[in-house]
Amino acid sequence: SYHRLILGLRNLINDHPAVEMLPELVDPGDVSEHTDEQTPSTLYSHLKDFVLREQAMLDAPQLEKFRKRSKEKDPITGNPRYGEKTMGRVMKLLQTHETLSGAIDIMHTVHEFQPQVKDDVLNLIMLSLHDNMKSSQKSSLVDYVKVLADGEERKLQKDSEEKLSQEEVARLEELKRAKAEEEALRKHLEEEKRKEEEHAKKLELERRKQVIKDEQEKRIKEEEEKRRLEEEQKYINSIVKGKEGVKIQMKRLRESCGEDMAAYRVAARSLHILFSQILARPEELRFRLIRSNHPQFHEDIGRWMGGREILIAAGFEVIKIDEITCYVTKEPSLEQDMDAWSAWFDGLKSTVQIIEDEMDKAKKLM
Repeated sequence: SYHRLILGLRNLINDHPAVEMLPELVDPGDVSEHTDEQTPSTLYSHLKDFVLREQAMLDAPQLEKFRKRSKEKDPITGNPRYGEKTMGRVMKLLQTHETLSGAIDIMHTVHEFQPQVKDDVLNLIMLSLHDNMKSSQKSSLVDYVKVLADGEERKLQKDSEEKLSQEEVARLEELKRAKAEEEALRKHLEEEKRKEEEHAKKLELERRKQVIKDEQEKRIKEEEEKRRLEEEQKYINSIVKGKEGVKIQMKRLRESCGEDMAAYRVAARSLHILFSQILARPEELRFRLIRSNHPQFHEDIGRWMGGREILIAAGFEVIKIDEITCYVTKEPSLEQDMDAWSAWFDGLKSTVQIIEDEMDKAKKLM
């Protein structure tokens, strides 16, 4: 506010029309000529009334039209709307309005000062408006007001620079903080990425170890299965085939059952039924195919030594169906090889006869 007042004074001491229209005032520098009606406060009051009255006489909407039209140019000639003289009058009128508006701002600003400062300011206003002021006084006043104005401008510039400096410091601090946060985030992301990569490497290493382990276990199982099959095949090949082989395995079956003659009779009867069904219907595969995991077969025959071997001795082959060991006797083609079919069929009959003979022996032992 003080800065605005000083700058306003610098304008008021010039020869504006509003100043020229003020009544003659007593020189405020001559204290002896002061009256109660011409103290700084009373003269300030007269000045305030004058300014408000003069401004009220100006039509604000009309002034706005003058201001707007003074900036327009003829679209054809490019010349201003007003002539030189009219433009001068319009600009003087607008300048008068601005001066009065500035004076009103000064009036309002004065109320904000302390009493002593207020009196000093009012004295400056009186001096600036005095028509009979000595040129030396006026020059000194002008210089004083200019010094004040320049000081205020320097102070404003300094304050502005300090503000800019503070803003720059704040901006740099903000940039520094943002950069630090960005760097912290970058390091965090890099650390997370490093951990993820290490974890991925660890998982990959474990996966490869597991693959190698699985392959080794698979290879061991395959080798064991191969050895087992070889041993099984070797064992199958060692079983005597034909009538003599069936007799040998029936003897082993009886010895395996031991003193449990009831179990032996059940085994012999089940074998008799099995082979009799094949003889009755040799063309049906369901009678010629025996699954080793069949509960009834295992309970009656398969769990005893000699039980499975009798099938092999009688001409059954060992095959795998869905990883399950099965026993099957293949019927030769009657149409293509009658001799082979007859030999196969006679072998089955001989097996049935041997089983019946063993069943009769068992009855005699009861």
